[in-house]
Amino acid sequence: MTEAEPSLPFSGVKVISFAQLAQGPASVQLLGDLGADIIKIERPGTGSLERTYRLRNGESLLFHMLHRNQRSLTLDLKAPQGKDIVNALVATADVVVENFRPGVMDRLGLAYQALSKINPGIVYLSASGFGPSGPYLSRPGQDLILQGLTGLASATGKRSDLPTPTGASVIDLHSAALNAFAISAALFHRTKTGKGQLINTSLMDAAVHLQTENVFDCANGIKKVRSECGLASPGASAPYGVFETKEGCIVISDVSTAQLADALNEPSIAEFTKEEAYSRREELHAIVKPVMMTRTAEEWLDHLLAKGIWCGPVKTYEELLVDPQMEHNRMMFEMQHPRLGTLHNIRSPITMSEAPLERHPRRAAPEVGQHTDEVLRELGFDEARIAALKADKVV
Repeated sequence: MTEAEPSLPFSGVKVISFAQLAQGPASVQLLGDLGADIIKIERPGTGSLERTYRLRNGESLLFHMLHRNQRSLTLDLKAPQGKDIVNALVATADVVVENFRPGVMDRLGLAYQALSKINPGIVYLSASGFGPSGPYLSRPGQDLILQGLTGLASATGKRSDLPTPTGASVIDLHSAALNAFAISAALFHRTKTGKGQLINTSLMDAAVHLQTENVFDCANGIKKVRSECGLASPGASAPYGVFETKEGCIVISDVSTAQLADALNEPSIAEFTKEEAYSRREELHAIVKPVMMTRTAEEWLDHLLAKGIWCGPVKTYEELLVDPQMEHNRMMFEMQHPRLGTLHNIRSPITMSEAPLERHPRRAAPEVGQHTDEVLRELGFDEARIAALKADKVV
C-alpha cells in the first residue's frame, strides 16, 4: 500500500467482488477509490464479460472506466479448489459483492447463507435487476429495460414523441451509488453490533428511487403528462426546458413569471399566475420561444444571469471537457496504458477534508489475473501450489 492509503476511510477493508457489467463494478469502484482493497474474481483466460464491451485496439474501454483500484484474481468457481480459495478469501474479507442473476451464487455454493458460516461478520451485497424474488425474477435486468419499465422513458421528451430514454446509464450509476452507501451503512452497523448481514438491492428499486418526485405524485393522485413543447419534466411549469437561440441553446430553470417578464421585456408573461404557468404551459412556452431567437446563447446567458434568472448553457461532452468549472474541479485525470496510450478517466466525485483523495488512482484497471499470484501468496500459498493450480487451470 502507498503512504496515502491509511488515511482513506476504507483502508484495511477487503472486498471480494463477483461484480460484472456496469452496476456491480461501479459500486465497488466507489469503495476502492476510498481505500478498500477490491479483489475482482474473473474467469481464467478470458476474464469477465465486461472486457468484451466497447473495444479499442482489443481493450475494453468499459472495463478501464470501471475497474481502477481493483486487483484481478482468476478462478474457476466450479472447481472444488476454486471454491476453497473463495472460502479462504471470505474468511479474511469484510464485504462480498455480486450482481449475477438470482440463483447463480446459490448454484455455485457461494450465496450469503454459505459464506456467512465461514465469516459471520461478512457484509454481502446481492444486486439484481428486480430483486431476489417476484414475477420478474427470470427477466433480464438492464438500464434501458428499467428506464422503460419504471416510467422514466415515458416522462421524457415531447408528448407526441415516443417515450425517450436518457442519454446516459443513469439507473446503473444511481444503483451503484446506493449500493456503496448500503455497504457503508452495513459496515457501520457491524462496528456497533459485530454482525454482518445480507443486503439485497435491485435496478428496479433504484430506478423508482431516482424518480421519487414523479412516482410519489402519481401515487398520491397528482397526474402528470409530458408537455407538447418538451419541458424537461412532466410536472414542470413553463419555461422549464431547452430553448434555441440565434446561435446555440440554453436551458431556463425555475423562474417566476414576473421575473421572466422583466428579463425578456415581455409584459404579457407577467399575466400568467404561478398556477397558470403549469396549466397554460404550452401557451407560455410559445411566448418565450421566439424571444429567445433574438440573441445568441452567450448574449442571453450574460443578460439572464445578471437578472438573477436560473439558466445555463447546453454543452456537448467535448465542450464539457474544457469547461472552466470542470477544469477547476479537476474531475479528469490521465493514466498511461501499454496498448492504449493515454487514457482520460473520471476521478471519484467525493472529496473529504480528513481523507484527501489522490487525483490519480492507486491502481489502474488490471490485466486478466494480474494479481492472482499476489493474492494467493497473501493467503499462504507457496510457489509450488500456485504452479499446480495453474496447471490444473483452477486459476
